[in-house]
Amino acid sequence: MHSRTAAAAAAAAGFASAKIVQVTSIAKNVKRLDLVINSTAPPFTFLPGQWCDFYIESIDEVSGYSMISSPLELPCFSLAVQQSKSKAALHIHNEMKENDQLWVRSGGNVFWDGSDHKNALMLAGGIGVTPYMSMVNHLAMSKAIQKTSNFCALVHSSKNNVLVNELQDISNTLDSFYYQHSVTNGSGSGRINLNDIERALRSIKNQGTVIPMICGSEPFLKNMELMLIESFDFQENEIMMEKWW
Repeated sequence: MHSRTAAAAAAAAGFASAKIVQVTSIAKNVKRLDLVINSTAPPFTFLPGQWCDFYIESIDEVSGYSMISSPLELPCFSLAVQQSKSKAALHIHNEMKENDQLWVRSGGNVFWDGSDHKNALMLAGGIGVTPYMSMVNHLAMSKAIQKTSNFCALVHSSKNNVLVNELQDISNTLDSFYYQHSVTNGSGSGRINLNDIERALRSIKNQGTVIPMICGSEPFLKNMELMLIESFDFQENEIMMEKWW
């Protein structure tokens, strides 16, 4: 349980109390956390693609992880956490279990909910696919509730299959979502290229405004940004990027 002092301080800083419902492995060195918000004071909301500050009281550590669920699923939500040397990631992978308590607060300026009639081109490297999982889940749930005309295309390269099966399942059932995944091995094979992006753009059927998005490591961001500007005539200020390193 949270201490009263910690609860007051966290609430004052805009953090909401949450509880772990389940911890599962979804790929090599990647854990999925399913959580539920404990209360509505302060309220916890987020937009598809945003991340959350994640405070673990027992180790006095704050980290940030992307949501992979839709806001329509609240008060339940899910995160994907890749193992790293950070204190928080080590605790999540080695210690965190069902019913553990923590604090969350949403943030981030990269999001897309399909409500503004703009289409999305999403380029993901590795665990950088996580914010797009939230966007795609939200698109699928929104279309089930109310028909929309938005399309999105996701081109994803990674060394493992993190979220690949889930995204392929959505692509098989949602005609407004195009998904391509390739496996990289460090030699250059499987990297996203011009043809991959061309196919993704062609898949967007109502060729209105397309918002380009990039999420991944720093070298991935630089390579993809250069390709979008030099080969596809996107402007630098049009490209949305999430820098999470």
